[in-house]
Amino acid sequence: MRRYPFLVFSLLLLCLTGIARPGIAQSADSVRVLTMHALYEQVLAHHPLAAQAALLARQADQEIRMARGGFDPVLSSKYGEKQFSDKEYYTYWNNSLRVPLWFGRNCWQAMSATVAPT
Repeated sequence: MRRYPFLVFSLLLLCLTGIARPGIAQSADSVRVLTMHALYEQVLAHHPLAAQAALLARQADQEIRMARGGFDPVLSSKYGEKQFSDKEYYTYWNNSLRVPLWFGRNCWQAMSATVAPT
C-alpha cells in the first residue's frame, strides 16, 4: 500500500516531463545555443556594473572637455557708472582679450576708459 502513491507520483512526473512521451518533447531544431558573443552582449546591455563603467567613461570624456575649455580665448567687457542723488560721479568701460598659451602664459590685451564729468 505504501508503494502505490510513490508509483502514481512517478508516472505523473514522467508524463509531465516528457520522458514517457518523446513526441511532445522539443525537437533538436528548435533548441538555440547561447554563444559567447551573445552572452557578452547581454551582460553589457543589462548588468549594472557594465552600465556604471559606461557612465564613468562618459564622465571622463566630459572632464577632458572641461579641461580643454580652459584654453579657449576670452573676450570680456565691463561697463559701470556711479550716480548718487541724480548726480553722475563717473562712468567706466573696460574691454579685454585673454588668450591662454600651451606653455602656461597668457596673452592679455585690455583697454580702459573712465569719464568723470567736471
